[in-house]
Amino acid sequence: MRQSIFAIVIVAAFAGLVALGAIGAIAHERGKGDVSVISINDDNSGNFIIKSDTLDLSAKWRGAFEISADGRMIASANGRVEIARDKDGKRERAVFEGDGKSLKTSYFVNDRARAVDKTSEAEIGDLVLAFVRASGVNADERVADMLAKGGPDAVINEIDAIEGGHAAMRYVIALSEQAQLAPAQIDRLARRIEALDGDHAKRRALETLFERQKLTADSRARLLKAADGISSDHDMRLLLETVASGEMTKDAVETALALLRRISSDHDARLAVEALIENPAFTDKDAARLLGAAAAQIGSDHDLRLALDAVAPRIANSDEVASAAIGALSEIDSDHDCRLALESIATSLPKGSPRWRALIEAVAEIGSDHDARIALEALAGLAPDNPSLVAAFRARANAIGSDHDRESALAAIEDR
Repeated sequence: MRQSIFAIVIVAAFAGLVALGAIGAIAHERGKGDVSVISINDDNSGNFIIKSDTLDLSAKWRGAFEISADGRMIASANGRVEIARDKDGKRERAVFEGDGKSLKTSYFVNDRARAVDKTSEAEIGDLVLAFVRASGVNADERVADMLAKGGPDAVINEIDAIEGGHAAMRYVIALSEQAQLAPAQIDRLARRIEALDGDHAKRRALETLFERQKLTADSRARLLKAADGISSDHDMRLLLETVASGEMTKDAVETALALLRRISSDHDARLAVEALIENPAFTDKDAARLLGAAAAQIGSDHDLRLALDAVAPRIANSDEVASAAIGALSEIDSDHDCRLALESIATSLPKGSPRWRALIEAVAEIGSDHDARIALEALAGLAPDNPSLVAAFRARANAIGSDHDRESALAAIEDR
């Protein structure tokens, strides 16, 4: 039976890698597998290199060429393609030269020419397949072919055989886009993703599963746990944003809170908090814990204040969230940011909340007389009319050192 051939130009396929952010992803993996693409040029030429503890493989080409459906053959070439591999003390090199109509194949082992016979054809096929797997080229087409012949398990078997995090990621994405997977298949992919090199590759593989698959509660929690090995704050935050946009289970909430604590960047932690707090799976108790985690790990006053702003709408319906938000004010050193956060909380706090006294007393966290006075003026216009609260207002106003600011704050209280 004649081998089916993908009608795809290899340089166009690599251009697709660039469009998907492959170059950035591969550079990101350097040092975790030492993967690098040297160049992909506009004149149908390029180089590909991957080096790791177990693989040293390279390819260079000049002109367009096509790969067979099973990935084991250069089906045609209009120029020259060379693929080389060092593995287990054996150096192989295959050279393919063609004019678009005919193709000449040469094969070398340890720099000695070998006849292209049945035995060497199998070795050449292994070499070409190693390049196809390592580069991720033709992933979409190969996945479609494998799905037609063996279903998702055949694709997952192929993913297990791929060396290089970026290439494995491309196959996971292609599989997720072309087929719905059973929980057992999701579990297999989760184990493979955990072992991938590169935070970008792990994050993108997980994201596409969250976005494309109809996941069970257990599968969602399992995939989220697979993110534990992501060390990049940026990638972890982007993944949590993706997770937060969909359905979350109680286990997923717990895992998300644990992963959030892994983020050291204030900016990324704050953006993750803003995304997670919007998910309805976060109960009031969970939201309060989220605020506690944010207050403990976000060192930037600006970012912590913005995180509190994001939580403010939930304060209207939850005393537990209100208490956590007021408690977080003590972690803000900037008088300006503390005052703005306090005003945001006050705007959302219901008149009947028992937390008004605590919020008024939190003005003590503001060292600036000017900001303390503005905060008290804002609170005076929002707090319920209660004698005990008026006394708390006066106590805080009298603590202001500046005569002007103290008198203005007291006047605001009396004019209520």
